[in-house]
Amino acid sequence: MPQIHSFPSPGLASYVTTSFGEPRWANMAADNHRMKLISLRRDDTCSQCGTSLATGTRAAWDSTAKTVTCAVCLNRSNPAAPVPEQSFAESTPPPISRGTAGGSVTREAARRSERHKQRQDERVAADQAWRTRAKEQHPILGRVASAVTPRVQPQAAPQHVMAWVTGRRAR
Repeated sequence: MPQIHSFPSPGLASYVTTSFGEPRWANMAADNHRMKLISLRRDDTCSQCGTSLATGTRAAWDSTAKTVTCAVCLNRSNPAAPVPEQSFAESTPPPISRGTAGGSVTREAARRSERHKQRQDERVAADQAWRTRAKEQHPILGRVASAVTPRVQPQAAPQHVMAWVTGRRAR
């Protein structure tokens, strides 16, 4: 949730702290004048002191005037507003977690194999329950039906499951 920090200053009236902890400058004046802290995408010059700013430098962008203000000038123009220096430093983004190669294939193969095994166990348990129920309800014919009917055996994994297992091994 953004936090709004207000200061009694004619220049930058307040700044909003983003979820990343960096301030976004915003003037709450009636003219809807806005300044925002950005990383420059191209080389530019400061509108106040004329300093050359390199690509990637943190600076305040004035969207109305279409100008850039460096951190030094921004601090000079609004000394009441504490500008965190670390927000202007060249910071590297957090590393992207790329996981492992074939991780989703491994998870899908495990999910399908587990589901196949669970269904086979359910089939064997249902067959055993039927045999027990048949013997209890019909002592003589139930034993005959149980002896004559082949038992359900667990089957090998079907092709659609084995394809994922093979893909997991290939990764």
